[in-house]
Amino acid sequence: MENVTEIKLVKGEFTPDEAKEVLFSLVMSKIRFHQLEVFSNGERNIGDIDYSEKRITELENSKIVIDSKINEAISKMKRIRINGTIEIEVLE
Repeated sequence: MENVTEIKLVKGEFTPDEAKEVLFSLVMSKIRFHQLEVFSNGERNIGDIDYSEKRITELENSKIVIDSKINEAISKMKRIRINGTIEIEVLE
């Protein structure tokens, strides 16, 4: 896999509030991206919007899971460790 580059996008320990801000910012950014794709492709009547609509639903569900984990940490008065690695691959 010589075409793959890994980047540590998020790494460290956070308070629950900090973790929520970091994670929700990432998820919301992806949701906005897909909402724009749906709108843009719908307006121009081109492309398949099914993938973006599916990803929006998946990302909304991810927010629920994240919120649950954050609430668990709050109730136990614990910190949260996040390790978020992004793989970038140049395709042939």
